[in-house]
Amino acid sequence: MSKYRTLGLVGEGQFGRVFCGVVRKTGELVALKEVDQRFPTKKFLRELRFLVMLNHPNIVTCQGLEHHQNKRYLVMDYCEGGTLRDLLVKELSIVAKLKLISDILQGIEYAHNKDVIHRDLKPENILLNLTATGWNARISDFGVAKLMEEIDLPLSTSLGDTGSPAYMAPEQFYGKYSPASDIYAIGIILFELLVGERPFIGTPNELMLAHLNQPVEIPSTVPFLLRSAIITALQKLPQRRFASGTEMLKSIKNAAEVLGIIYKSPLLLTQAKITSTPTIVTQKYLAASVNLMIVMADDIYLSMGHVISCYHLGTEFREEWQVKLQNEVIELNPHPSGCFAQTNTALYWLGGAVIFQIVQSKKLLTAIEPGGNWLAFAGQINKSKFTGGIINFPVLNQINQEIEAPFPSQLIILDQRHGLAILPTENGTRFQIFNRRGVWLESFFLPIPLKLVTGNLSEPFTIFAVEKNYPGFGLLINLRPFKVTRFALEISPDFVVENNGGYVLAESQGKVLTINSRGEGDRLYEVPGKITAIAPMANNHILIATSSNNQNYLLKIDLN
Repeated sequence: MSKYRTLGLVGEGQFGRVFCGVVRKTGELVALKEVDQRFPTKKFLRELRFLVMLNHPNIVTCQGLEHHQNKRYLVMDYCEGGTLRDLLVKELSIVAKLKLISDILQGIEYAHNKDVIHRDLKPENILLNLTATGWNARISDFGVAKLMEEIDLPLSTSLGDTGSPAYMAPEQFYGKYSPASDIYAIGIILFELLVGERPFIGTPNELMLAHLNQPVEIPSTVPFLLRSAIITALQKLPQRRFASGTEMLKSIKNAAEVLGIIYKSPLLLTQAKITSTPTIVTQKYLAASVNLMIVMADDIYLSMGHVISCYHLGTEFREEWQVKLQNEVIELNPHPSGCFAQTNTALYWLGGAVIFQIVQSKKLLTAIEPGGNWLAFAGQINKSKFTGGIINFPVLNQINQEIEAPFPSQLIILDQRHGLAILPTENGTRFQIFNRRGVWLESFFLPIPLKLVTGNLSEPFTIFAVEKNYPGFGLLINLRPFKVTRFALEISPDFVVENNGGYVLAESQGKVLTINSRGEGDRLYEVPGKITAIAPMANNHILIATSSNNQNYLLKIDLN
């Protein structure tokens, strides 16, 4: 499509696929909903009509219609947080659950006031945008929606035309519907959020009988006022349910007030893990505290302020060479023929005790492609402008351009041809992808300040980050297509490194957490002393530098 560039498939349904796209001129992210030719034109135009007439923060709105190669696309708001179904597997706090239901109720009340009945509310049709304090839920997929003026018209009782049996109100099985039908579906979603499963399960016929006849059993663990709200929302007769979304929302807010719930409370709960002592394979005494280290094959490079030492990781752990720089080292990066050391103002290549300055600036950031073929750098000009550049090896030819943007907080290599600049803003974080020719590509924004952003070369275009304001929360971010998963951490990390396709997180006070590529916590360890640096090794081993009572050690730990 001429106006848009697709970044990847994000979803697929019965009648089409949804792509993450970017507007070529503006860089804005959009969802491109491809509607299969099997989807009747009449239904397609009905959904388009509903989407155009609905404009609310809790409803996914339509920005336009696009035709390309005999295919039809709805251009819609993009929701990077996935669906509510994705979120249901997380351990959400009651704060987050009630906030999500409140969002849905506000969106559906707006739709009802516009005389639109959704008729197919379910977690798969609730999309999420991340906010600084949680998620914003937005109702999507109005494919089977109806206008209130159509209530008395004949209606097919085919399940495919009336909703999803697990969330359908009793009257919908007979082809009847009203705004109360949507309230019933929200009651099922609230039950599922609070209990962890739906009130009724089974085949479509079994679900129909349960919705028609079976009373709802709510566990006593659900607070009384919320049990009362669910019972009212799930009444068999429509006239006995809440009269509107606003009425149900008032009931939810009253329950929150009685329970003393504050919407700024933690949004995710951690599952307590047993802290174990790791297997220490080797322990070596060091003369000084280490603040940075990297491993290359059998060599380890240690930074101790201005001094860099290279040790051979043999049985004797002997020092090969040592150099001292004028300024403190803030970053170490490996290279097949040596090591790169960066200070605040310069980048040096170290080969043995040989020092060669690569680039210099009054304030400098660099990132080295792991194969050693090129590096990216940013040199600050002023508060609103910096020089972005690429240096190719071994010829050292340089590509520079002045960029009108605040100085990046980090540069990260994504794969052999692409890098990422992390640009902090007043109200969040901007991600800017670039290639090894220095060309800036797509850009993404999150309304969340981040730190410790870490790439994963095992999964290109995937990064991990820690929230700056809530360091107990981690984010897994897929850049192509743009999708963000938020999860709780058992620690507030000070160090993060990629390891075996997952990540190792460490707290300076001695706790070490391993997580996999899906953000799931694996193991929690505790090591003696204060952690000052960590570095991954082969075979799922990790090096940890510690300091305690003026005693400095290097620990080789087995994470298997």
